[in-house]
Amino acid sequence: MRSEDAERFGIAMGIMGEAFQKTPSESLAEIYLKLLADMSIDDFEQACLTLINTRKITGTFPLVAEIREAAANGGIPLETRAALAWDTALTALHDHGPYQSPSFADPIITRIIIAWGGWADFGLWPAEETKWKRKEFMQLYAAYVSDHQAPAVPDHLIGIAEGNNRDHFPEFVPAPIQIGGEFQEQKKIAHGG
Repeated sequence: MRSEDAERFGIAMGIMGEAFQKTPSESLAEIYLKLLADMSIDDFEQACLTLINTRKITGTFPLVAEIREAAANGGIPLETRAALAWDTALTALHDHGPYQSPSFADPIITRIIIAWGGWADFGLWPAEETKWKRKEFMQLYAAYVSDHQAPAVPDHLIGIAEGNNRDHFPEFVPAPIQIGGEFQEQKKIAHGG
């Protein structure tokens, strides 16, 4: 934020104070301004609106971490974002199977699947474990979203066909399939979806 954003910042802080029935002191507002200085005023205001619409607790002022999380999620509550990511991963598995090499627009999906042993192993659990795997996925997703020092993930996961062919028959390695993101939206529009 820039110095000329101070008025908008103060207004947003005041609105949150009213919404959460806890007006921040002037010194707290100054601390928040310093800690959130790297955030644009537009992102800050959007995060405030998200918190007002989704936060279930009143009587306490949102923490800096909550504001950052709301800004990072693009206005989508974390639980919703994690559930959509789970559905995206399962849909990709059912649509393309373990032989294809998927490239997820959301790197957190890739990171979780790598932690679970990779794309070829993803989804090999018994059907009765799906409920527990979903719960674990949601927990990992929340943890990875808040991990600001996350390691880089590869641009795609290796499917069985790529794993079997890349060393000896590179000409038979299929191109990764883009899952989600801008490319996926363009593909839907081009195919009338």
